[in-house]
Amino acid sequence: MKDVRFSKGLFYTNGEQTSVALSNDNIIVEVHKSQNHDTLWYAVGQASVYHVEFGAFEKYDSGTHPNVAVNNNSYVVEVHEGTKDDQLWCRLGQITGDRVDWFPAITYDLGHKPAVAINDTGVVVEVHQSASNHTLWYTVGYIQDKQVKWGKSELFDIGLCPDISIDSQGNVVFVRQAEKDDTLWCRTGVVDGSKINFSKALQYDNGKSPSVGLNDEGTVIEVHKSQNHDTLWSRSGMWTADGVTYDRSIKYDNGEDPAVSCNEEFAIQTHRSGKHHTLFFSPGLIADRQTWMEKEVDWGDTKLFEASLPGTHDAGTFHLGHTFAPSNCQDNIFEKALAWCQQHAIPHGIMVDVFQDWGEAQEENIAMQLDGGIRYFDIRPCAFNNDFYVYHGLLGPLISYMLRDIQQFMKAVNKELVILDLSHFCNFNDDDHAKFVDLIKLYIGDYLYVTGLPNLLRIPVADYIADGPHVLVVYRDDYIEDNPEGGFYKDEAFRIYNEYSNTPYYDEMAKDQLTKYQDQKGGSGKKLFLLSWTLTPDFNTIMLDLEYRVVPFMHHSDLHKLATTANTKLPKFIQDNYNDQYPINIVFTDFYVESGAVDLAIHLSKRTTGG
Repeated sequence: MKDVRFSKGLFYTNGEQTSVALSNDNIIVEVHKSQNHDTLWYAVGQASVYHVEFGAFEKYDSGTHPNVAVNNNSYVVEVHEGTKDDQLWCRLGQITGDRVDWFPAITYDLGHKPAVAINDTGVVVEVHQSASNHTLWYTVGYIQDKQVKWGKSELFDIGLCPDISIDSQGNVVFVRQAEKDDTLWCRTGVVDGSKINFSKALQYDNGKSPSVGLNDEGTVIEVHKSQNHDTLWSRSGMWTADGVTYDRSIKYDNGEDPAVSCNEEFAIQTHRSGKHHTLFFSPGLIADRQTWMEKEVDWGDTKLFEASLPGTHDAGTFHLGHTFAPSNCQDNIFEKALAWCQQHAIPHGIMVDVFQDWGEAQEENIAMQLDGGIRYFDIRPCAFNNDFYVYHGLLGPLISYMLRDIQQFMKAVNKELVILDLSHFCNFNDDDHAKFVDLIKLYIGDYLYVTGLPNLLRIPVADYIADGPHVLVVYRDDYIEDNPEGGFYKDEAFRIYNEYSNTPYYDEMAKDQLTKYQDQKGGSGKKLFLLSWTLTPDFNTIMLDLEYRVVPFMHHSDLHKLATTANTKLPKFIQDNYNDQYPINIVFTDFYVESGAVDLAIHLSKRTTGG
């Protein structure tokens, strides 16, 4: 099923009570209330997988709780509450270039928190709370003579924070928060003249302040705030006459009052910071991420060195335990930090907390990463107590669990390619390695890609997946000198340029990776180019964090906070610097969900293939 993964939001202006609308040609209209006065402001923008370019913000009215919708005929319809009474107001407008030509506002009803949607045939649907209680009302209208001709308001539900969306066939989806608790409810319906024939209300989640979008393919994108925290969540689903079949909830940011809109290609969300009157946006590609290599890209004769794949750094470190990896497995920074902790008798619990926070590089397990679109996995194995674990300072999950996830994924898909990049082997001997190879074969032996061709990079992507899904197991360095047997590959057949920046500072990392990208001229038939979009803590960073943790209530940091700095800037970096002649073969990140790496890789592969 198609879904959306919003990356971390980017600041675009100050205000509150944001609403956003998106047309099929990716023109957006955003409206919001000033943080200081009951004035309403709007801007027109252009959305892409990389960014949203907003025009100038202009005041267009006074009021509160604005809500906006657009159609593909350049019509904009906006509704809001009045400033001193319970009047609801509507404004129609038309997009002209980078602004909206607004027609005069008219009052159409009494109530609170209105929401509106419009389709290409000029059908307008509106929902709002009653002015005196929590009953919910809808109204159907039609555009005539540069006005919305409204029908009669109809009582149809009870609750809080209603929102609605409509497609070009007159199908609607409606969401609300319950009146007395934090449950979220959804109904679908069909416009019939001045009426909407709604389905039964069904609970689909818990939370607050829901917003919803519906496109002409029947994809539903919903966002809401947690009922307990200032965390924001999205759900994707498919419209049916009996309700929406939703996928799981996915956390994508922190904040309040989220809003969403979508077309067939993109979704756009906006929200307010949970602590400040600042507004943030993020676009998201609507795609079937679980099977994107089969369904989203027409590969043609595109070779592997011309493709773009999303990859996860330290892919297996989504959960690290309490056991420290053997001393010969520690990198220089962690080795020094561990020695310092032991010298200063730092409590074991604090040491574990620090190593977890600076060692865990992902939030999702391998199964979730695969379903989320990741196809390149950086796996670092450690032999310990007759078993095999990932490690990064601490031991993490068993590699057998990850191989099982890959096996289950391979059984569920038809034409996907997964690359396992095995490196940083630690604590292995020959017997360990023989058992490790047997373990890999036990779980995914049936899916290993075996070829006698000397250069894997020049094989067309379509050939890799022509007769089913496959896994490439790559030994990028370390343990073995020779291929153990068919299906395992070393540098001679699979070369990759992977040089990280080794800095905690964004500007240094971005400059370093740009220089390497330009010097290497991206990928080629002789190598793949990996954009190592990762920030690395230095010894001083971890020591400062340790000092904070031994003082109660002091602020502390972690790798996730460091990664956020890089992740929020990745789409714009690629937009500004990508050269079609220089492929970025692996878009490689920590905490990939918030980076947009999957969307960017799918887009770059489409850009390369022309489809």
